[in-house]
Amino acid sequence: MLALKRTKSNQLLYMQALLRRLHEHDEHFSNTQTELNNLEAGYFGEQRLDREFTDFTMPHLHYLLHNVELRTSHGSSHQIDSIVLTSHFLLILEIKNITGTLLYKPNHHEFSRLRKDGIVENFTDPFEQAYRHQLFIERLLHSWHIELPVTYAVVIVNQNAVLDESLRGYPIFHLTGLRRYIHHLFLKYPERDVELTQVSNRLLGLIHRHPPKRRITDTNRLKKGVLCVKCDFKSWMDYQNRSWCCRTCGTRDKNALRWALHDYRLLIGERITNQQFREFVGIESMQVASKILSRLGFEKVGDKRGRFYIIPEDCLLND
Repeated sequence: MLALKRTKSNQLLYMQALLRRLHEHDEHFSNTQTELNNLEAGYFGEQRLDREFTDFTMPHLHYLLHNVELRTSHGSSHQIDSIVLTSHFLLILEIKNITGTLLYKPNHHEFSRLRKDGIVENFTDPFEQAYRHQLFIERLLHSWHIELPVTYAVVIVNQNAVLDESLRGYPIFHLTGLRRYIHHLFLKYPERDVELTQVSNRLLGLIHRHPPKRRITDTNRLKKGVLCVKCDFKSWMDYQNRSWCCRTCGTRDKNALRWALHDYRLLIGERITNQQFREFVGIESMQVASKILSRLGFEKVGDKRGRFYIIPEDCLLND
């Protein structure tokens, strides 16, 4: 049973918005593109695992929680790719979408890959990542007086990856081995008397989406205006007759404004005043801007000059 659907992390959403708004000549454009490519590759890999779960049936009641972002009482965070919750065990899955020959030096906690061109690249040790999550979940369950084995595995979702012999004996395998691995866990761990729905709900109650790590503080480096979705956000749009018209392709799109405000929320902040709105979308009239903001239905805070609006997280969904 799917208890928590996978969504894009705020960091991925932020980097997508940042690349839309950075000028191509910006000194950080290339690095932003590279970082975004890596984040998107990870997300696409996670979606492959999600599709795998829809293709087979587990023999017992279970809950699937994807992209589980939690925060401890001490303020540290845990971002778990997937959790499989059963009455036999709780399985933490660390998902990797990488290619090359994967190598491991356990004594040094060094996880690397050998590319086809002979270059060796180091990655954060996924076993240590998963083990850190395991300890946190174990402490959490213990505090709830729930006895349930917690284990983890690293799943490689790119079929072009080659697992070196140095990884033998470690919980790492290709996506095609997921069913057999889960079946093995059901045989290994006996069923416990656990109220799974309660455990799932308590985990869901602790979800805390991590804010993005903003890379740009100087907003002058960002492209302002309402950008045309059809032109891949490369052309500007003008406000005409309560709609937005692209200067290049002529497309009219009422929803294009919401994309602009979605970017503003991610890149600058959720609060926006009438003046900030006018400066960002390119409208001169305070009265026109006020009418547009009112029609959007955003929460208003304050009166007159002190008024600002709260851009909701789901502003793209509200047509």
